[in-house]
Parts: sequence; C-alpha cells; structure tokens
Amino acid sequence: MLKKTEGIVLHRIKYSETSFIVHIYTRHEGIASFIIGNARSKRSQAAFFQPLHIVNFEYYEHPKSSLSRIKEISFAHVPVSLHRNIQKSTIALFVSEFLYHSFVNKEENGYVYEFLRDFVVALDCATDPCNNAHIDFLIDFADLCGISPQNNYNTECCYFDSTRGNFATYTSATTCNRESSALMHRALTKNYSNFTSAQRRDILHLLLHYFSLHTKKIDMTRTLSILEVVFHTI
Repeated sequence: MLKKTEGIVLHRIKYSETSFIVHIYTRHEGIASFIIGNARSKRSQAAFFQPLHIVNFEYYEHPKSSLSRIKEISFAHVPVSLHRNIQKSTIALFVSEFLYHSFVNKEENGYVYEFLRDFVVALDCATDPCNNAHIDFLIDFADLCGISPQNNYNTECCYFDSTRGNFATYTSATTCNRESSALMHRALTKNYSNFTSAQRRDILHLLLHYFSLHTKKIDMTRTLSILEVVFHTI
C-alpha cells in the first residue's frame, strides 16, 4: 500500500555496505522504520536523513514487514543552517538521539509532533546563540509528557528530589545538593544568565537522570560526550 506523510528524522544505522535503516517520527503513524538502498549512488536519498530533518515522503507499507521502502522524498522544511552550524548540528544530534532512545509510546501523537516540528524550525532559523536550546527542549518536553518537575523552590525547599520531582526541605539519597538544586530551579525558570559550560553540563546530566527515572533508562553517553566537547568553551 502506498502512503504519504511528513516526518522528522531521528536515527539511522548501517544495514549493509550500500544501505541503511532510518527511523522517522511521522505525523500520522508515529515512529516508523525504513530501509534505504543505493546509499552510494548519485541518486542516493541519504542527504535527506540527517538528524531532525523534516521531510515529506511517499512509501510502500508492507503489512508483513516492520521495514518499509520510500518511493519519493522532499524537504517539508528546507534547512537553513541546521547542519551548517556546529552548535545547531550537535543539538540536533542530541535531541534526535534523546527522542530515539526515550520514546515509550511509538504511536501517533499530534501534539508531540507539532511540538517537535516547531522546535526544529525555531532551532534551524535562530539567529541568536542557541547554547541552551537543548536544555529548553528537555524542560518543555517533560511538561508535554506530563512529568514536569514542580518548581516549589524557596529558601526552605532547596533540595531537588529527582524521584519525587519537586524541591524538599530535607536531604536524602534521592536529593541533589544545594548547588545542583539551585541550577535546576534556574533551568525550570529558564534563567541562564551567566551559565558556565560546567553548569550547563551539570544540569543536562541532572535532567537526563530525571527522565531516566520517570520514563525508561536513557543511554546518552556517546551523544553527551560529543555535546560536552562542542560546548566546552561556551
């Protein structure tokens, strides 16, 4: 059956010397997987399948296979600078890997799709520095998923409890220290004034740990190491 939809590229892996498998979050079908052949030919579609590219495509759905084949493809949003700017391309890699590893429900969700689409377009078209775009994304995505931490931070509730998702008056095995808790509060209010690269790294690890507790385990070691190198001097 021939179908047509729009989707956001999340992940691709090598399948053979001349083909790869790509995972796309589609507007109407949720996450779908496709096998892309002739990767080395002049007519290869490989350029379309970079992290967070938004594409329109027609594909053949095979009811007895989890892999479909794409017939025609084009950009639904033509990239401006997403993979020409090292900060943006690294954030795109981080976000796409995060989504690929964290999606529990792979079915269609219009609200999630529109949120992701808006984020990608805004990141691609941004003219101001985007040092904290990935942090903003995680905070907004947590809210969209209904697992946003409660920002009840004050002088007494000053220890962030990752398990309970709020700020506590006490310390325990699941609470952060005062410094990390204050960073979480600032991130939740999107106050990044004078954020150092070390603070950005700390809040990123804290947010990923929070997601791992409230969704499923997320292994972002490889992508985090790339992100830390790129943003080391910011």
